[in-house]
Amino acid sequence: MAQPTATVSQDAVAKRVLAAFSSACPPIPVPLHYRLGLMVVAVAMVLLPLIYVSLIGLAGFGVYYHAVHHTGVLSMPGGGTGKLMAIALLYFGPILAGGILVLFMIKPLFAGRGPQEKPRKLIRANEPLLFAFVENLSRTIGAPMPAEIVADSQINASASFRRGILSLFGNDLVLTLGLPVAAGLNLNQFTGVLAHEFGHFAQSTGMRLTFIIRSINAWFYRVVYERDAWDQTLTEWSQESDLRIGIVFYLARVCVWLTRKILWLLMVFGHGISCFLLRQMEYDADRHEMQVTGSACLIQTMSRMTYLSVATQWAHSDLKDSWKEARLAEDLPEYILMKVSKIPEDAQEKIAKRLRESKTGLFDTHPSENDRIEAAQREQVQGFFSVDLPSTALFSDFKALSRIVTFDFYREMLGNKVKRENLRPLSELIDRQEREEKEVKAVMRYFQRQVSPLRPLGLDTGALAPPADPTGAEQAVRRARERVVELAPAYAKEMERYEATRAKQAREEIAARLAPLEAAARERLNASLQLLHDETTAARVPEAPALRQEIAALLPAFQNLNRAWPTVLALHMAHTRMMELLEQFEKKKGDQSYRAAIVERMNATREKWRAVKAALADMPYPFEHAAGPITLHKFMFENVPVPNDLGSTIETGGDVLSKSFTIYFRILGRMVLAAEAVEQAFGLPALPEPPNPEPKDGKKRSA
Repeated sequence: MAQPTATVSQDAVAKRVLAAFSSACPPIPVPLHYRLGLMVVAVAMVLLPLIYVSLIGLAGFGVYYHAVHHTGVLSMPGGGTGKLMAIALLYFGPILAGGILVLFMIKPLFAGRGPQEKPRKLIRANEPLLFAFVENLSRTIGAPMPAEIVADSQINASASFRRGILSLFGNDLVLTLGLPVAAGLNLNQFTGVLAHEFGHFAQSTGMRLTFIIRSINAWFYRVVYERDAWDQTLTEWSQESDLRIGIVFYLARVCVWLTRKILWLLMVFGHGISCFLLRQMEYDADRHEMQVTGSACLIQTMSRMTYLSVATQWAHSDLKDSWKEARLAEDLPEYILMKVSKIPEDAQEKIAKRLRESKTGLFDTHPSENDRIEAAQREQVQGFFSVDLPSTALFSDFKALSRIVTFDFYREMLGNKVKRENLRPLSELIDRQEREEKEVKAVMRYFQRQVSPLRPLGLDTGALAPPADPTGAEQAVRRARERVVELAPAYAKEMERYEATRAKQAREEIAARLAPLEAAARERLNASLQLLHDETTAARVPEAPALRQEIAALLPAFQNLNRAWPTVLALHMAHTRMMELLEQFEKKKGDQSYRAAIVERMNATREKWRAVKAALADMPYPFEHAAGPITLHKFMFENVPVPNDLGSTIETGGDVLSKSFTIYFRILGRMVLAAEAVEQAFGLPALPEPPNPEPKDGKKRSA
């Protein structure tokens, strides 16, 4: 009997939704000057790549002309090595340099795009209401019905040509629905977003010309900024070759650089002349949206979409961390909605302020949120579509589709190493995150925010034994606790100096001033963990046996990490100095004097990475992992730095440091929670959370 009930419910929803299309959207006129402007810009944009192709032809002709008309160099007087070198530089050198230049100019014409999510095609038989809804909306707007509807995991909905340029002269259109948008908006807001996209569909000529403009803009961006192994190889040839040969490669690099500068000018020109018209097209699509759902709904949608975008960034950051333990949310749209619900009040205020104060830049392709909101307020359109339902009601089984699209997204981004068993219920990921947040807060509270991976906190090897004098241990905890609070302000100032200092002797002098608080913190934690093993004290501690068992499992890993920590800090120092050199290199606009130092630091970082790998060999990973018991080696050293590859060295070194610091603080956090439970057992409540430190710019920030 359950199936007929579901069918009736779906039929009832369909009647409500489709009955809401009670009127047609009046045609929105497009001014003649706007049409003419689009055509002029489109023609100009087509000419720009032709200029680029002409530059390739000119460079190729220059190489040919030199090779054919400057053969006299081959018969120049003289002999011996000097003559051969002169011929090589004056005749073959320009041919080689010019050939490399032409090759580098042709290469971007055939370069492929990076990994992109492949949307999931929806079938009418599986989604009858959604297709009927889209048909009614397209008819209402006066736009062609898309030939295909697809779904992905982006915070967006888009209208585009299904096969790119091959669909340019027909109505072979595709509507892409971002499922987080469908999950995060109500039906009125979602309808408005689709009406906006159908507004683009309705601009038949404008949409085609805009496709050309956007495609060429994107192509120019790739041509100007794309770097690959070819660029690195040319750089290595110029540096590693004999100066007499290397000068040819340096000449080729200069030519490539000049060519890209010319292309940058073409890109900026093309982008500049197209941006105004692209913004006007967005305003025009907004008017279609307002005709359907009203000005007030558009304003609500703008705010809601901003929240969804912020939550998506946080969700992706969290999932990057959880993937370290082979866990991923089984339903990404649902996970994003959860993050929306957890946006704190101060962040909500910042979002609202951003909406109010956003401004449209000269080179922006879309108007700012504030300008779009002000335009909607001026229009004051009522709209006609109003149905109080969630957008997910349009789908036959939104949750099942959402999980399928989520898995597609993970596979596209991470490859075949993502398995079905890696997808975990949302509740499991939330519990894990809440526990980690609790641990971080406990560490900040316990040490009054004065804790740093640069100054690891060692523990006595006898920490698991009950103290010989429990009363004395309790008094030691009380004294050390007071000492931590007393010394924290001075410690914070000294720690700033320590982090900013590079000289070994100066760091040692500062370290001596840091030692009293660190000794007090160590004594406090040691004594508390010892008291946890005192039966009289443990009787007053909730879940004392479980806490003892957890500490017993974590303490060996913590002590091993402390022994390996000097090696970890050496990697941190090498990695930090390499990044500082790169920053200076970029500020000096590629000053080659930094290159040798960067290469030296890159090699040093790679060596320190190997040292950390050796120091942590065969240690068990101290936490639960989705793959079962694994070694710390397998967890931390999944990737290996590629020789002579700066990007790979930065990525792998940073990954190992991030994982090392994370594991260290997770273990410390669990120990601190156990220690706080002991302190509470003899009447000491947890210390109040210390305020966030004031940043140097004087602006207040959240933790």
